[in-house]
Amino acid sequence: KYKSGSYLTADVYSCKPFDCDVAVDFLRKSFGFQDVDVNVIKRGLKFSRVLDSIRSKL
Repeated sequence: KYKSGSYLTADVYSCKPFDCDVAVDFLRKSFGFQDVDVNVIKRGLKFSRVLDSIRSKL
């Protein structure tokens, strides 16, 4: 466990959709944190549409 006043930053990336709460719970339990701040940035939202368009032309 971390000492009081300590903090952790973690970046979690995935090429596929996943449940963010599962990742947060894993990190919370692994490091013994009770309070966490979570920021989720959904990136590449257009990628699947672009990929589908490319595949349809093959």
